[in-house]
Amino acid sequence: MPRARLLIMSFSVLTSDPRVLRQIEMFKDDYDLVTVGYGDAPAGVAEHVEVPGHLDSLRPSFRHLMALYAARLYHRAYFGAGRTRFVLDRVAPGSVEVIIANDVNAVPVALALKPRLGVHADLHEYAPRQREDERWWRTLVGPFQGWMVRRYVTAADSVTTVSQGLAAQYATEYGVRAKVVPNASPYRADIEPSEVTSPVRLVHMGSAVRGRGIAEMVRAVIDASVEAPGRLTLDLYLKGGDASYHRELGELVAAHPASGVRICEPVPFAQIVPTLASYDLGLIIYPPTNFNIVHALPNKLFEYVQARLGVIVGPGIDMREMVESAGLGSAVEEATAERIKSALLAVDAEQIAAWKAAADARAESLGAEATSAPWREAVTAIVDAGAPSRR
Repeated sequence: MPRARLLIMSFSVLTSDPRVLRQIEMFKDDYDLVTVGYGDAPAGVAEHVEVPGHLDSLRPSFRHLMALYAARLYHRAYFGAGRTRFVLDRVAPGSVEVIIANDVNAVPVALALKPRLGVHADLHEYAPRQREDERWWRTLVGPFQGWMVRRYVTAADSVTTVSQGLAAQYATEYGVRAKVVPNASPYRADIEPSEVTSPVRLVHMGSAVRGRGIAEMVRAVIDASVEAPGRLTLDLYLKGGDASYHRELGELVAAHPASGVRICEPVPFAQIVPTLASYDLGLIIYPPTNFNIVHALPNKLFEYVQARLGVIVGPGIDMREMVESAGLGSAVEEATAERIKSALLAVDAEQIAAWKAAADARAESLGAEATSAPWREAVTAIVDAGAPSRR
Protein backbone atom coordinates (compact mmCIF):
# COMPACT_ATOMS: atom_id res chain seq x y z
CA MET A 1 0.00 0.00 0.00
CA PRO A 2 1.52 3.36 -0.99
CA ARG A 3 2.44 5.75 1.77
CA ALA A 4 0.57 8.99 2.23
CA ARG A 5 2.17 12.09 0.75
CA LEU A 6 2.88 14.81 3.29
CA LEU A 7 3.83 18.28 2.09
CA ILE A 8 5.80 20.55 4.44
CA MET A 9 5.68 24.19 3.33
CA SER A 10 7.54 27.22 4.64
CA PHE A 11 8.52 30.51 3.02
CA SER A 12 12.00 30.19 4.52
CA VAL A 13 15.31 28.56 3.55
CA LEU A 14 14.38 25.07 4.66
CA THR A 15 17.92 23.74 5.15
CA SER A 16 18.62 26.44 7.74
CA ASP A 17 15.21 26.42 9.43
CA PRO A 18 15.55 24.24 12.56
CA ARG A 19 11.82 23.98 13.16
CA VAL A 20 11.09 22.76 9.64
CA LEU A 21 14.03 20.35 9.80
CA ARG A 22 12.54 18.88 12.98
CA GLN A 23 9.29 18.23 11.13
CA ILE A 24 11.15 16.54 8.27
CA GLU A 25 13.08 14.35 10.69
CA MET A 26 9.88 13.37 12.49
CA PHE A 27 7.92 12.33 9.39
CA LYS A 28 10.49 11.17 6.82
CA ASP A 29 10.25 7.48 7.75
CA ASP A 30 6.44 7.30 7.69
CA TYR A 31 5.40 9.49 4.75
CA ASP A 32 6.54 10.39 1.28
CA LEU A 33 7.67 13.94 1.99
CA VAL A 34 7.29 16.85 -0.39
CA THR A 35 8.78 20.19 0.65
CA VAL A 36 8.07 23.69 -0.63
CA GLY A 37 10.35 26.58 0.28
CA TYR A 38 13.49 28.51 -0.58
CA GLY A 39 16.87 26.93 -1.21
CA ASP A 40 17.99 23.38 -1.88
CA ALA A 41 16.08 20.23 -1.02
CA PRO A 42 16.53 19.13 2.59
CA ALA A 43 17.83 15.61 3.23
CA GLY A 44 15.20 12.92 3.53
CA VAL A 45 12.53 14.30 1.21
CA ALA A 46 11.11 12.56 -1.85
CA GLU A 47 10.37 15.76 -3.77
CA HIS A 48 11.23 19.43 -3.36
CA VAL A 49 9.67 22.50 -4.96
CA GLU A 50 12.19 25.33 -4.71
CA VAL A 51 10.63 28.77 -4.60
CA PRO A 52 12.91 31.16 -6.55
CA GLY A 53 14.88 33.45 -4.29
CA HIS A 54 13.71 36.60 -6.06
CA LEU A 55 10.13 35.80 -5.02
CA ASP A 56 10.94 36.56 -1.40
CA SER A 57 8.04 38.89 -0.64
CA LEU A 58 4.44 39.40 -1.64
CA ARG A 59 5.32 42.27 -4.00
CA PRO A 60 8.59 43.51 -5.53
CA SER A 61 7.39 47.03 -4.76
CA PHE A 62 7.11 47.71 -1.03
CA ARG A 63 5.07 50.85 -1.72
CA HIS A 64 2.61 48.92 -3.88
CA LEU A 65 2.20 46.25 -1.20
CA MET A 66 1.55 48.86 1.51
CA ALA A 67 -1.02 50.51 -0.76
CA LEU A 68 -2.85 47.19 -1.09
CA TYR A 69 -2.77 46.76 2.69
CA ALA A 70 -4.02 50.30 3.24
CA ALA A 71 -6.93 49.63 0.88
CA ARG A 72 -7.63 46.31 2.66
CA LEU A 73 -7.17 44.46 -0.65
CA TYR A 74 -5.74 41.51 1.21
CA HIS A 75 -6.85 38.73 -1.15
CA ARG A 76 -5.25 40.53 -4.09
CA ALA A 77 -2.08 41.18 -2.10
CA TYR A 78 -1.70 37.52 -1.15
CA PHE A 79 -3.01 35.51 -4.10
CA GLY A 80 -1.69 37.93 -6.70
CA ALA A 81 1.85 37.62 -5.34
CA GLY A 82 4.50 35.92 -7.45
CA ARG A 83 5.47 33.36 -4.85
CA THR A 84 1.84 32.35 -4.22
CA ARG A 85 1.20 31.93 -7.95
CA PHE A 86 4.45 29.97 -8.29
CA VAL A 87 3.43 27.44 -5.65
CA LEU A 88 -0.07 27.10 -7.08
CA ASP A 89 1.44 26.47 -10.53
CA ARG A 90 3.98 23.88 -9.33
CA VAL A 91 1.87 21.83 -6.91
CA ALA A 92 -1.26 20.22 -8.32
CA PRO A 93 -4.38 20.63 -6.14
CA GLY A 94 -5.23 17.39 -4.36
CA SER A 95 -1.81 15.85 -5.09
CA VAL A 96 -0.94 15.25 -1.41
CA GLU A 97 -2.88 13.91 1.54
CA VAL A 98 -1.73 16.36 4.24
CA ILE A 99 0.03 19.73 4.33
CA ILE A 100 1.93 21.20 7.27
CA ALA A 101 1.89 24.96 6.67
CA ASN A 102 4.62 26.73 8.58
CA ASP A 103 3.71 30.18 9.80
CA VAL A 104 0.62 32.16 8.95
CA ASN A 105 1.79 33.20 5.49
CA ALA A 106 1.81 29.59 4.26
CA VAL A 107 -1.69 28.71 5.45
CA PRO A 108 -3.84 30.35 2.72
CA VAL A 109 -1.94 28.71 -0.15
CA ALA A 110 -1.91 25.39 1.71
CA LEU A 111 -5.71 25.45 1.89
CA ALA A 112 -5.93 26.50 -1.77
CA LEU A 113 -3.95 23.38 -2.71
CA LYS A 114 -6.83 21.26 -1.35
CA PRO A 115 -4.94 18.36 0.20
CA ARG A 116 -7.09 15.23 0.19
CA LEU A 117 -7.21 14.88 3.99
CA GLY A 118 -6.32 18.18 5.62
CA VAL A 119 -4.00 21.00 6.71
CA HIS A 120 -2.07 21.46 9.92
CA ALA A 121 -0.96 25.06 10.64
CA ASP A 122 2.22 25.57 12.67
CA LEU A 123 2.36 29.21 13.75
CA HIS A 124 5.84 30.42 14.71
CA GLU A 125 4.68 33.79 16.07
CA TYR A 126 1.54 35.55 17.21
CA ALA A 127 1.22 36.92 13.69
CA PRO A 128 -1.11 39.93 14.19
CA ARG A 129 1.26 41.50 16.76
CA GLN A 130 4.62 40.28 15.50
CA ARG A 131 6.16 43.75 15.14
CA GLU A 132 3.60 45.84 16.93
CA ASP A 133 6.29 48.13 18.37
CA GLU A 134 6.73 49.62 14.85
CA ARG A 135 3.84 51.95 14.03
CA TRP A 136 3.78 51.40 10.25
CA TRP A 137 3.75 47.63 10.76
CA ARG A 138 1.06 47.81 13.43
CA THR A 139 -1.11 50.02 11.20
CA LEU A 140 -0.74 48.26 7.85
CA VAL A 141 0.72 44.76 8.19
CA GLY A 142 -0.86 43.69 11.48
CA PRO A 143 -4.44 43.84 10.11
CA PHE A 144 -3.35 41.80 7.08
CA GLN A 145 -1.83 39.16 9.36
CA GLY A 146 -5.03 39.15 11.39
CA TRP A 147 -7.03 38.62 8.18
CA MET A 148 -4.98 35.52 7.37
CA VAL A 149 -5.61 34.11 10.85
CA ARG A 150 -9.32 34.93 10.85
CA ARG A 151 -10.00 33.75 7.29
CA TYR A 152 -7.60 30.82 6.87
CA VAL A 153 -6.00 29.59 10.10
CA THR A 154 -9.47 29.09 11.54
CA ALA A 155 -10.17 26.72 8.60
CA ALA A 156 -7.15 24.49 9.29
CA ASP A 157 -7.78 21.05 10.76
CA SER A 158 -5.35 21.61 13.64
CA VAL A 159 -2.91 24.24 14.87
CA THR A 160 0.27 24.41 16.93
CA THR A 161 2.33 27.37 18.10
CA VAL A 162 5.50 27.98 20.06
CA SER A 163 4.43 29.02 23.57
CA GLN A 164 1.47 28.89 25.90
CA GLY A 165 1.11 32.68 25.91
CA LEU A 166 0.70 32.75 22.13
CA ALA A 167 -1.70 29.80 22.21
CA ALA A 168 -3.87 31.56 24.79
CA GLN A 169 -4.02 34.74 22.68
CA TYR A 170 -4.98 32.84 19.53
CA ALA A 171 -7.82 31.24 21.48
CA THR A 172 -8.98 34.55 22.98
CA GLU A 173 -8.84 36.65 19.82
CA TYR A 174 -9.73 34.14 17.11
CA GLY A 175 -11.10 31.02 18.78
CA VAL A 176 -8.13 29.02 17.47
CA ARG A 177 -7.23 26.14 19.78
CA ALA A 178 -3.52 25.62 19.35
CA LYS A 179 -1.31 23.07 21.09
CA VAL A 180 2.23 24.07 22.02
CA VAL A 181 5.41 22.81 20.34
CA PRO A 182 8.30 24.96 21.59
CA ASN A 183 11.51 25.53 19.65
CA ALA A 184 13.29 22.80 21.58
CA SER A 185 16.64 21.18 20.84
CA PRO A 186 17.18 17.43 20.48
CA TYR A 187 17.81 15.59 23.73
CA ARG A 188 21.53 15.15 24.43
CA ALA A 189 21.98 12.06 26.59
CA ASP A 190 25.76 12.35 26.16
CA ILE A 191 26.11 15.59 28.15
CA GLU A 192 26.33 15.85 31.94
CA PRO A 193 26.46 18.96 34.15
CA SER A 194 29.97 20.36 34.46
CA GLU A 195 31.44 21.55 37.73
CA VAL A 196 30.77 25.20 38.54
CA THR A 197 33.89 27.19 37.79
CA SER A 198 35.57 30.15 39.42
CA PRO A 199 35.17 32.68 37.97
CA VAL A 200 31.60 31.80 37.01
CA ARG A 201 31.41 31.47 33.23
CA LEU A 202 28.42 33.21 31.62
CA VAL A 203 27.41 32.82 27.98
CA HIS A 204 24.95 34.33 25.52
CA MET A 205 24.58 32.90 22.03
CA GLY A 206 22.42 34.44 19.32
CA SER A 207 22.13 37.18 16.73
CA ALA A 208 23.37 40.74 17.23
CA VAL A 209 19.85 42.18 17.24
CA ARG A 210 19.03 45.52 18.80
CA GLY A 211 16.36 45.20 21.43
CA ARG A 212 17.58 41.79 22.61
CA GLY A 213 19.31 43.20 25.68
CA ILE A 214 22.85 42.23 24.71
CA ALA A 215 24.39 45.61 25.55
CA GLU A 216 22.62 45.58 28.92
CA MET A 217 24.08 42.15 29.70
CA VAL A 218 27.54 43.38 28.75
CA ARG A 219 27.19 46.50 30.91
CA ALA A 220 25.96 44.36 33.81
CA VAL A 221 29.12 42.24 33.72
CA ILE A 222 31.32 45.32 33.28
CA ASP A 223 29.73 46.87 36.38
CA ALA A 224 30.01 43.58 38.28
CA SER A 225 33.71 43.42 37.45
CA VAL A 226 34.17 46.71 39.29
CA GLU A 227 32.12 45.66 42.30
CA ALA A 228 33.41 42.07 42.48
CA PRO A 229 36.60 41.76 40.40
CA GLY A 230 37.29 38.34 38.92
CA ARG A 231 33.96 36.82 39.91
CA LEU A 232 32.34 36.58 36.46
CA THR A 233 33.20 36.23 32.79
CA LEU A 234 30.87 36.56 29.80
CA ASP A 235 31.39 35.11 26.33
CA LEU A 236 29.18 36.30 23.48
CA TYR A 237 28.72 34.18 20.37
CA LEU A 238 27.02 36.48 17.88
CA LYS A 239 26.01 35.42 14.39
CA GLY A 240 24.17 37.61 11.91
CA GLY A 241 21.87 40.42 12.92
CA ASP A 242 22.73 44.10 12.77
CA ALA A 243 26.34 44.67 11.69
CA SER A 244 26.46 48.17 13.17
CA TYR A 245 25.17 46.87 16.50
CA HIS A 246 27.80 44.13 16.42
CA ARG A 247 30.47 46.82 15.99
CA GLU A 248 29.03 48.86 18.86
CA LEU A 249 29.14 45.83 21.13
CA GLY A 250 32.75 45.19 20.09
CA GLU A 251 33.67 48.77 20.93
CA LEU A 252 31.95 48.51 24.31
CA VAL A 253 33.84 45.32 25.13
CA ALA A 254 37.17 46.72 23.90
CA ALA A 255 36.75 49.80 26.12
CA HIS A 256 36.67 47.55 29.23
CA PRO A 257 39.43 44.96 28.72
CA ALA A 258 39.49 43.91 32.38
CA SER A 259 35.76 43.17 32.55
CA GLY A 260 35.98 39.52 31.55
CA VAL A 261 33.71 40.01 28.52
CA ARG A 262 34.72 38.53 25.16
CA ILE A 263 33.11 38.32 21.73
CA CYS A 264 33.84 34.89 20.30
CA GLU A 265 33.63 33.47 16.80
CA PRO A 266 30.30 31.77 16.01
CA VAL A 267 30.30 27.98 16.08
CA PRO A 268 28.63 25.59 13.60
CA PHE A 269 25.08 24.58 14.43
CA ALA A 270 26.08 21.04 15.41
CA GLN A 271 28.61 22.39 17.89
CA ILE A 272 26.32 24.81 19.73
CA VAL A 273 25.28 22.57 22.61
CA PRO A 274 28.74 20.97 23.15
CA THR A 275 30.30 24.45 23.17
CA LEU A 276 27.75 25.74 25.67
CA ALA A 277 28.33 22.76 27.97
CA SER A 278 31.60 24.20 29.27
CA TYR A 279 29.77 27.22 30.80
CA ASP A 280 27.84 27.72 34.03
CA LEU A 281 25.02 30.17 33.29
CA GLY A 282 23.23 31.04 30.06
CA LEU A 283 21.73 34.53 29.78
CA ILE A 284 18.59 35.57 27.85
CA ILE A 285 17.36 39.02 28.86
CA TYR A 286 14.95 40.35 26.24
CA PRO A 287 13.39 43.76 26.92
CA PRO A 288 9.58 43.38 26.63
CA THR A 289 9.22 45.44 23.46
CA ASN A 290 6.25 43.59 21.95
CA PHE A 291 3.76 40.81 22.61
CA ASN A 292 5.80 38.08 20.95
CA ILE A 293 8.92 38.93 22.96
CA VAL A 294 6.95 38.93 26.21
CA HIS A 295 5.78 35.39 25.43
CA ALA A 296 8.94 34.12 23.73
CA LEU A 297 10.48 30.73 24.45
CA PRO A 298 13.61 31.11 22.30
CA ASN A 299 15.53 28.12 21.01
CA LYS A 300 18.62 29.15 22.96
CA LEU A 301 16.76 28.52 26.21
CA PHE A 302 16.37 24.87 25.22
CA GLU A 303 19.98 24.72 24.02
CA TYR A 304 21.06 25.92 27.46
CA VAL A 305 18.99 23.15 29.05
CA GLN A 306 20.58 20.48 26.82
CA ALA A 307 24.01 21.91 27.72
CA ARG A 308 23.01 21.51 31.40
CA LEU A 309 23.42 25.17 32.27
CA GLY A 310 21.62 27.26 34.81
CA VAL A 311 19.84 30.22 33.23
CA ILE A 312 18.99 33.80 34.06
CA VAL A 313 16.13 35.12 31.95
CA GLY A 314 13.56 37.81 31.95
CA PRO A 315 11.35 39.56 32.14
CA GLY A 316 9.22 37.64 29.62
CA ILE A 317 6.22 35.82 31.07
CA ASP A 318 6.62 32.42 29.40
CA MET A 319 10.38 32.20 29.96
CA ARG A 320 9.98 33.14 33.60
CA GLU A 321 7.23 30.58 34.14
CA MET A 322 9.17 27.74 32.53
CA VAL A 323 12.47 28.52 34.26
CA GLU A 324 11.06 29.05 37.71
CA SER A 325 8.59 26.14 37.63
CA ALA A 326 11.34 23.73 36.56
CA GLY A 327 13.95 25.15 38.94
CA LEU A 328 16.30 25.94 36.05
CA GLY A 329 17.33 29.44 37.15
CA SER A 330 15.96 32.86 37.95
CA ALA A 331 14.31 35.79 36.18
CA VAL A 332 14.97 39.51 36.43
CA GLU A 333 12.13 42.00 36.81
CA GLU A 334 13.57 44.50 34.33
CA ALA A 335 16.01 44.19 31.44
CA THR A 336 18.42 46.80 32.83
CA ALA A 337 22.13 46.50 33.52
CA GLU A 338 21.54 47.25 37.21
CA ARG A 339 18.93 44.49 37.66
CA ILE A 340 21.00 41.99 35.70
CA LYS A 341 24.13 42.80 37.70
CA SER A 342 22.26 42.36 40.98
CA ALA A 343 20.89 39.01 39.87
CA LEU A 344 24.31 37.79 38.82
CA LEU A 345 26.04 38.83 42.03
CA ALA A 346 23.28 37.30 44.15
CA VAL A 347 23.96 33.79 42.85
CA ASP A 348 26.52 31.48 44.44
CA ALA A 349 28.14 28.25 43.24
CA GLU A 350 25.77 26.06 45.24
CA GLN A 351 22.71 27.63 43.60
CA ILE A 352 24.23 27.33 40.14
CA ALA A 353 25.01 23.65 40.75
CA ALA A 354 21.37 23.08 41.74
CA TRP A 355 20.16 24.77 38.57
CA LYS A 356 22.52 22.68 36.43
CA ALA A 357 21.25 19.53 38.15
CA ALA A 358 17.65 20.59 37.44
CA ALA A 359 18.55 21.09 33.76
CA ASP A 360 19.97 17.58 33.70
CA ALA A 361 16.81 16.16 35.29
CA ARG A 362 14.53 17.95 32.80
CA ALA A 363 16.67 17.64 29.64
CA GLU A 364 14.83 14.63 28.23
CA SER A 365 11.32 15.95 28.88
CA LEU A 366 12.29 19.32 27.39
CA GLY A 367 14.02 17.77 24.38
CA ALA A 368 12.60 18.08 20.88
CA GLU A 369 11.61 14.43 20.72
CA ALA A 370 9.20 14.82 23.64
CA THR A 371 7.96 18.35 23.04
CA SER A 372 7.24 17.77 19.33
CA ALA A 373 4.63 15.08 20.00
CA PRO A 374 1.67 17.38 19.12
CA TRP A 375 2.87 17.48 15.50
CA ARG A 376 2.72 13.72 15.18
CA GLU A 377 -0.63 13.61 16.99
CA ALA A 378 -2.08 16.26 14.65
CA VAL A 379 -0.97 14.60 11.41
CA THR A 380 -1.98 11.15 12.63
CA ALA A 381 -5.43 12.46 13.54
CA ILE A 382 -5.89 13.98 10.08
CA VAL A 383 -4.79 10.77 8.35
CA ASP A 384 -6.78 8.48 10.62
CA ALA A 385 -9.93 10.51 10.13
CA GLY A 386 -9.63 9.69 6.43
CA ALA A 387 -12.31 12.20 5.54
CA PRO A 388 -12.28 14.09 2.25
CA SER A 389 -11.05 17.66 2.46
CA ARG A 390 -13.77 20.07 3.48
CA ARG A 391 -12.24 22.77 1.26
